[in-house]
Amino acid sequence: MKPLCWIFFFVMTFSWASEDWGPTGHRATGEIAESYLTKKAKKKIASLLNGQSLALVSTFADEIKSDPRYREINPWHYVNFPFDSSYEAHPKSENGDIVVAIQKCISVLKDATTSQ
Repeated sequence: MKPLCWIFFFVMTFSWASEDWGPTGHRATGEIAESYLTKKAKKKIASLLNGQSLALVSTFADEIKSDPRYREINPWHYVNFPFDSSYEAHPKSENGDIVVAIQKCISVLKDATTSQ
């Protein structure tokens, strides 16, 4: 599971930088990330994603953000704080942010009792 966590973190980290690229930036990041995976990690990801690639699923958060069913997790796609501050020093959003989302996803991936 550790490779999965690292790859999720890698994709999400570089997705921040690719916000102006739209789907192309997210997919390029997913494609690059996949090239660094071990065969074992690729196999686990393929299983989790039902055979879809990281490049294909990398736009999922953007695609669902206008769906009312996912409204409560919209803040999990970003984090806001002033340039002259740090994440740790800035007050956190009560609705969470991308750092919270990454921590949550890592926790879910590490939990052996988590369903598909």
